[in-house]
Amino acid sequence: MANRRQPGKKPRKENKRNAKPSGHLIVSEGVKTEVNYFNGFKEEINRKFEGTVASYTIDIHGAGKETIRIVEEIEEIRRRSPNIYEHLWAVFDKDDFPADHFDNAINMAAAKGIKVAWSNECIELWFLLHFSYLNTAISREAYYTKLSAELKKRGGPDNYEKSDPILYELLKPYQSKAIANAKKLRQNANPNLPPSKQNPCTTVDDLVCQLIEILNRPDETES
Repeated sequence: MANRRQPGKKPRKENKRNAKPSGHLIVSEGVKTEVNYFNGFKEEINRKFEGTVASYTIDIHGAGKETIRIVEEIEEIRRRSPNIYEHLWAVFDKDDFPADHFDNAINMAAAKGIKVAWSNECIELWFLLHFSYLNTAISREAYYTKLSAELKKRGGPDNYEKSDPILYELLKPYQSKAIANAKKLRQNANPNLPPSKQNPCTTVDDLVCQLIEILNRPDETES
């Protein structure tokens, strides 16, 4: 005979994953630059909602792996995590990876419901767009030189450092300009070309806009 629950007795809860989708999982190719930069958003969001009934989870992992492996890493983290992430993001650059690896990783991510904040040639393009519009392909070394000059003007170090912990704060006042410049680049790009051939171009602004939207949410202070 089937077991019957006694009247007034609540059913026993079973261990299960967090059923409320919440938060961002961000996995990047780099272990320093991208992690430091997006940690700036995470820390600001945590400060905003500290002591309130609202909360938001942002988990950031520097994978140190190439493009396709990053997509696989996100899948693995999603399987292991108790959270059901609402937003899954891979962050990687074209750099010296073969064109087909870069394009295939973007397509694979899309098929798995993972968004990609990609940059061609490198994420330093996104940083530089905070100060000026650039629509000509240049080398990574040229990005570093231009970025060093712009950051120095604004109280930054003499030379751009990929692991600089204050990069987020230095760039923050110019976010709106960077978003506009990134969108303009994509609007002017040839839509028939794969991402590996769109240089310079980036979609990092799509992820940044999501994080800014969280920052702009009203907080609800606990009574």
